[in-house]
Amino acid sequence: MTTLDPALLRWIRKLADDIVTAANVPVSNAPKFSIDSATVVSVQPGPPASATVNVAGSSTDIPNVRFLGSYAPTVGDLVMCAWQGSDLFILDKVAVTQTGLVVPHTWAPLTTVTPGTVTTFWPGMFVPAPGTQTARLVGLAFVTNAWDGGSFSFSMYVNGLPIPDTRFQNITVTTSPTVQWFNQGAASGYSFSADDYLLPFVESVISGAPANPSITAYIEYGL
Repeated sequence: MTTLDPALLRWIRKLADDIVTAANVPVSNAPKFSIDSATVVSVQPGPPASATVNVAGSSTDIPNVRFLGSYAPTVGDLVMCAWQGSDLFILDKVAVTQTGLVVPHTWAPLTTVTPGTVTTFWPGMFVPAPGTQTARLVGLAFVTNAWDGGSFSFSMYVNGLPIPDTRFQNITVTTSPTVQWFNQGAASGYSFSADDYLLPFVESVISGAPANPSITAYIEYGL
């Protein structure tokens, strides 16, 4: 039988006591893990690719957020994000919700784009919502003619005023076709009242001489 050196034995016992003590002390400085929803504000192709997001309830955008390779971010996406300490990354997109029939309504004026005024603006449409039927603006698609080039910005107006939601204001139109959805996850788009008068109002010409644009409003009508 081997006899341990008394000094070594005391060291082993102290090490065992230290391990037991450490195991019973809560780790207070470990990074906390939590989940948040956020909206994609912009996408940076990189490398490395990343996105700028706005976490629900925050007034500050967060840049350089990483995402899983299985997800391709698009501006306007509602996404689920995970925090680990101060590090944020995107897990995936929240699925689009739909409760009715989505109908496209398109404006495609064959003209050079100029800023709108109270007397010169694109004709609008009355939104049908008879009785208890619901109607809400859930998406927009837009592009300006690539042969003419240029870009401009527009806002969606209802009954002569901008829709009181910044998601529908000062939207930039370029020669790249863009689709934005506003009914993702907990978001619900913009709800109309019967016979609201809807139109896209050109706020400004940003560059060049854009012409022959197309703007489509996707309205979801309750069934």
